[in-house]
Amino acid sequence: MTQWRKFSVSIFLICLLEFVFWAYCTVSAAGAAEEMYMVKGIETFKNAASLVERTSNENNLKEADIHHHGLGLFANTAIDGHNGVGRLGVWIAVAAQELMAHPYEFYQMLKFKFFYKVPDFPKNLSEADIYSYKKLVKVSRSFAAVIAELPEDLRRPIANFYLVLRGLDTVEDDMSIPLEKKMPELRSFYKHLYEKGWNVSGYGDNADERDLLERFHYVVDVFLDLKPAYQQVIADITRRMGEGMAKYAGEKTVVTLEDYNEYCHYVAGLVGIGLSQMFAASGLESEKFGQMDELANSMGLFLQKTNITRDYLEDVTAVNPRIFYPKDIWGKYAKNIGDLKEPENKEQALQCLNEMVTNAMAHINDCLDYMMLLTHPNVFKFCGLPQAMAIATLARIYNNYDVFKREVKIRKGEAVQIMMYGGNYETIISYFVQYIKELEDKIPESDPNAEKMRHYIAVARARIAKGRGRQQ
Repeated sequence: MTQWRKFSVSIFLICLLEFVFWAYCTVSAAGAAEEMYMVKGIETFKNAASLVERTSNENNLKEADIHHHGLGLFANTAIDGHNGVGRLGVWIAVAAQELMAHPYEFYQMLKFKFFYKVPDFPKNLSEADIYSYKKLVKVSRSFAAVIAELPEDLRRPIANFYLVLRGLDTVEDDMSIPLEKKMPELRSFYKHLYEKGWNVSGYGDNADERDLLERFHYVVDVFLDLKPAYQQVIADITRRMGEGMAKYAGEKTVVTLEDYNEYCHYVAGLVGIGLSQMFAASGLESEKFGQMDELANSMGLFLQKTNITRDYLEDVTAVNPRIFYPKDIWGKYAKNIGDLKEPENKEQALQCLNEMVTNAMAHINDCLDYMMLLTHPNVFKFCGLPQAMAIATLARIYNNYDVFKREVKIRKGEAVQIMMYGGNYETIISYFVQYIKELEDKIPESDPNAEKMRHYIAVARARIAKGRGRQQ
């Protein structure tokens, strides 16, 4: 066998492994979700599949296309574009490109899959607790992963808090429900927490969401067994969030920047406030966390604005589109928000996207200040990991026109590294330094918000230096 053939076979086997890991290498039951840890290959694979479809009528791929997509090693396989073998050949070849570009991340994925252990949820629990923990994994493995690592005093109430809010969110998200039925339910949802045996049917976009509400009595049973201090926080935040959701489920839309901040406060800032109050109630963090509403709210806004900015295409192309970009921003660049995804509007779309990212970056200093005040290692990890994922996502989507063409997320290898090593202040801060630098390097000189972005980055660097000084 020639050296070239040996090399090709080796690359093929490595790429096949990468392809397999792309397909199923997520953390197990208590691990991270696909939505959090999707590998970059999902985008390039889609590009390659599109390439095959585009050229299938010709029954061959042009040489220039092959080399442009890094597919040379598998040209013979990819030529047969009429069947799945051809598409698989292209996918594997693109995986090879990704693997060779980020070999260390692939190693970390292997290490994460086989050696990183996330604590299991407790055993010998009540029927209600067993259902709750299993349902938590079903509806959001990403939150299940970080909740599983919390101290016992916080694990159960925060898991319950998440499921309660997920139930409320399921009611809000179901666009098939008439407003005259939905809005009263959103406003009264918190009252059901005190109604033993309560559940409801008819809500939910998928089986797990419907099941959660149809067997919500288990969530109620756990809630009623929590300490009164936790019950008070969960019920109060659920009430306030329900009111806000009802407000925006009606005629209220996100038009101004004030609307944008208010909506994000209702759906995410309140979560940060509630969690801070629970940290204080547990005694694992200082009592002052119970009064840190401004910082806690800003932490939530940072995460929510990142998600909204990233999810432009999903939101505007949904069966029932929901627009969360504020018109105060997108209205500067287009007559209709859907126009931004049209190729002829690429320059305006990028300027809009960059302003949305810049708006999210306004919260970065509050996030840094909040994390600097945390003292318990597991509580810090619970808060720090999502923040690191968010800044990584902002660095990825900034000035990236792919946001208007397909789903864009950070590479699984990146997420795995953050998950494995982001358990302390210095490591999380090092990720912020890394991704802030990536953001800075991508700032277009012609962008209208370039100076504002540079300002936020400079202030963040100063805050990081100050925080590191305090930690020493």
